[in-house]
Amino acid sequence: MWKELQKRIDEIKVLRPQSTEALDRFNELLEIIHSHRCKIEHPKLEREKVRIKAEEGFPLFSKDQIPFDLECAIGILEDLILRHAERDDVPKDGIKKLKTDLEGAKSLFYGCLKDDQEIVRIWAERLKVLPEKLQSFSIYSLKPSIYGLREKCTYFSYYKGWEWGYCPFCGSEPDISCFKDNGKRFLHCSLCGHQWEYPRVNCPFCQNKDQESLGYFFTDEEGLRVDFCKKCSRYIKNIDRRILKEEFPLELEFISTLYLDYLAQKEGFK
Repeated sequence: MWKELQKRIDEIKVLRPQSTEALDRFNELLEIIHSHRCKIEHPKLEREKVRIKAEEGFPLFSKDQIPFDLECAIGILEDLILRHAERDDVPKDGIKKLKTDLEGAKSLFYGCLKDDQEIVRIWAERLKVLPEKLQSFSIYSLKPSIYGLREKCTYFSYYKGWEWGYCPFCGSEPDISCFKDNGKRFLHCSLCGHQWEYPRVNCPFCQNKDQESLGYFFTDEEGLRVDFCKKCSRYIKNIDRRILKEEFPLELEFISTLYLDYLAQKEGFK
């Protein structure tokens, strides 16, 4: 999957040359991810418990229980930190702590998933990385495990008709949405890459359905728009597959449209 993303980067650069720098940085990240081999098996779950969780609006995995390959995640994170570090400022002690204190490392990864800023701050000081960068690096270090876990999942049949704005697999928020050829709207999970159908006139962040407080604005590129909610002041980018001739993975659509985030945030949305 990660190799496929790399193959498509040059193509999307032609479509959106203004995003070349962001796509090049993303490609460097993909190279590091692709250099590691992740081993993950989907745990066997009691199907009756899965059915109940789905009916009650709980995702299959909570963020403090989702399985991942710790060794692989540590390896990716180490490479990302070393790539980011200044030549004479390599955090050797912090990296040694990361590789030897496995319970501590696990708490860092789960802390990043749960947005526990105290844990992130402690490890950021040890590793000499800005907290926001460490959190981003850590989450990307987990993605091969979590994508692999999702691809092996056999429990999605229990989540048909899922009506919530958070991911039915891992509980994360969407980072982008799209209209498919049939006109239906799908949200894309920011963590595991899962896509699920969601009502077109409905805020995924606060479930607001009031059309007067929901809106969108278009951009110069046909097929792209930003949907926003005045009630919670959130926004999400949207790709219209019915209009765009070339279909790219939504991970690349997200990275190549960062200028839309700037426009939305300039208007006061977050």
